[in-house]
Amino acid sequence: TIARLVLRLIEPDAGTIRFEGADFLSLGGAALRARRARLQMVFQDPLAAFNPRATVARVLDDPLRIHGIASRTERPRRIAALLERVGLGADLAPRAIHEISGGQRQRVAIARAIATRPSLIVLDEAVSA
Repeated sequence: TIARLVLRLIEPDAGTIRFEGADFLSLGGAALRARRARLQMVFQDPLAAFNPRATVARVLDDPLRIHGIASRTERPRRIAALLERVGLGADLAPRAIHEISGGQRQRVAIARAIATRPSLIVLDEAVSA
């Protein structure tokens, strides 16, 4: 619940949430998106978090594209580097999420989380996978 509150997946009944010196609950629009890029979550069940028909490359491209982290020509190189950082080969990039193992999906979820170079990564049931 705390993780979901911090990420604003659910709203609190009362209180404040401070992150990097800002009242996270008062942020909206572009300010919230900018701060949210600094927070990432890895869910226990990565298959539920991803479109199962999406490719690994698409899953990793989304945060890079959405947050303007890399140019279109630079993103394939960044995707390959993210995969290697979590112990997967770049050859996994064109495969669909539903075609890879649960352990590989978990590593793709971690790669996606670190893609934005966040200040905080929240792991849902970190020891279960």
